[in-house]
Formats: sequence, C-alpha cells, structure tokens
Amino acid sequence: DTMLFHQLPEEIRVRAEAHAFRSLVAHLQARPQVQNMELMTVSGFCRNCLSKWLLAALREMAPLPIQEAFTYDDAMCHVYNMPYGEWKAQFQSKAEPEQLERYQASKPLHATHPAQALVPIEPAEEEAVQPDPCCPINTAPVPAAPPTLAAGAPMSAIQSALSGWSRVPPPAPPEGTTIRAGVLTISDRASQGAYKDVSGPRVVQRLTEFVQRFPQIQLELVDTKVVPDEEEQIVSALQDWTRTATIGDLGARPSSSPKCNLVLTTGGTGCAPRDVTPEATARVVHKVLRGLTTLLVMETSKVQPLACLSRGTAGIANGAVVLNLPGSPAGVDQYLEVALPLLPFAVLDASSSSTTTGQR
Repeated sequence: DTMLFHQLPEEIRVRAEAHAFRSLVAHLQARPQVQNMELMTVSGFCRNCLSKWLLAALREMAPLPIQEAFTYDDAMCHVYNMPYGEWKAQFQSKAEPEQLERYQASKPLHATHPAQALVPIEPAEEEAVQPDPCCPINTAPVPAAPPTLAAGAPMSAIQSALSGWSRVPPPAPPEGTTIRAGVLTISDRASQGAYKDVSGPRVVQRLTEFVQRFPQIQLELVDTKVVPDEEEQIVSALQDWTRTATIGDLGARPSSSPKCNLVLTTGGTGCAPRDVTPEATARVVHKVLRGLTTLLVMETSKVQPLACLSRGTAGIANGAVVLNLPGSPAGVDQYLEVALPLLPFAVLDASSSSTTTGQR
C-alpha cells in the first residue's frame, strides 16, 4: 500500500515541507522578472505572501530573541534574495490595464494574512516596510498564544512543548572566507567500478549550493577521489590533502597552509568490519571536534534512528578541518544540513590567521 503523507513521522513531514518551501523560493529567485501581480492573479499568492508565511512561522516556533530580531524586511530579503526595494527598482514593471483587470477579477483567490504577523515584537525606530497592496491584510483577531509551562512541569510536557522548536541558527559566515575543499569517497565497490560513486558528487553539490547562498564565501574544489575501505589508502589521501605545502606546490598559496582547509569524507563510518574511516582519520587529525560530531548524531537521529550507530569523527589536521560523513546520499544531506552553517567558522578558527572569537 502507498503510505499517505500524514502517516509519515512528523520530523520527516516537516523537513519535506520545508524542502518544498525552499524549492519554491529558489524557483522564484531564479525568475525575478516574474511579476507579483501575475503570481497573485494565477495562484492567489506572491513573494510577499511567502515572506509573511515565513515570518509567521518564526513567530510561532522561534525563541524570543530571534522573534525580536527577525522582521518582515528580513523575511522579504530572504525570499527575494535581495532587499525588496532593490527588486522593485530592477524588476517590477508598471501594470498594463489588462493585467489590472485580471488581477481585480482574481481577488477571491488572494491569500490574506493576520495583521499581527507584521507587527514587530518590539517597536522599531525606523519605519517598517509597508505591506504590498497585492497581499491584503486580514484584520481579524489573532488567537492567543498558548500558556507557558509552569515550574515543575513533567518532562513529557517539556518535551512536547519543545518538539516544534528549532536550534538557534549560527550567524552568517564571516566575510572573506575561502574554502579549499577536498572530497574523499571511501567505498570498495565504487573504487572497483562495480557501481558509480553518487555520494561524493552529492557532497560537492551540497557544498556548492551552500556557498552560492553566501557571496562572502569563496569555494575552490581542490580535488575529489575514490579509494577502497583500506586504512592506509585513506590515511595517504588525507595526509596528501592536509599536509602543509612546500615552496612552489600551489603557486601563491602560503607554504604554511595545507592544500585543502576542508576535507569531507563519505563512507566507511559504520560498524562493519571494513568500515575504517574513523580510525584512518584519527591517525591524521591532532585535535578532535567532539562537539560537532555529537551535534550531528543528535540531530540526524531525529530523522534516522540508526544514525546513532555512526562512528564518524571530525578534527583538525595541520589547519585543515576533516569531517567524516555517512556513505549514502541521504546521510550526506542530513549531516551537511546541520554541519555546513558551522564549517566556515571551524575553517577560520583552524587557520593560523583566524581572528574569530567565541565561546568555544
């Protein structure tokens, strides 16, 4: 029988729905010339509606500091991939009479939004961006928020209350971050050509997609490689990418920096006899990032309970960050969703020229 969507675990449903939202936003970001009025006419919603729904979701589930800091302006900047004023100046065109007529006729389809959704948590000094007329505001009363938990509430009640909350996201990556990445696939069969390596390219894809969201990050894909589940070959590849360069190795690259400052491995992290990636990595790194791997296991276990069986490690080798990822594309996606926002900070901290500070 086909499993109905509502029968899936809630965590998977939420992630799938979030992915659909991201895909829709990315689709519109790639087509900025499509007018909001046309979107409203055809579908009843536009980019501003997406911004308001995003803001409403944060108001419902985010911790109070994020609610106070995140505004409708911020939501629009995310959805439009630029400040709203810039989009209007570059892409918004004057509506023709026929467009206005179609728009007016489609009003029964138009989405409405609670007025409270756009009210800042604390009064802002600057005037907030006014709602676009193509998205009418619903002035109906907003239901009261659920009461807070009383002191001494049972653990089951606390867990239930926190189930819809997300972790506080890290800040945006620092300016001037350069990532020199190496991607190492560890698989007996892929190295023998028995099947095509799909996890390594997935790592490259996710890393590239992440960097494209942040213009302050520069990405150089130094190398990709497939090796069998042989500890010595894994160690050799890791040492080659993380060793410090000698004069003339890489042109202008400083001799004190490694060939790669980020190495992502995929495969060989399980419990099978030939899964030796963590052992090989431990021979190369001199500092272990236990907090990162603990977080990865905790978060991914919410989606895939067997993720807690991963033995993957992470650490620093000669100023390069090395992180073991699972061997499946799905595992790669789940790990990198959590790890990628953190890795630029680790890369900067690990480099000798890092000036970042924090409570770490």
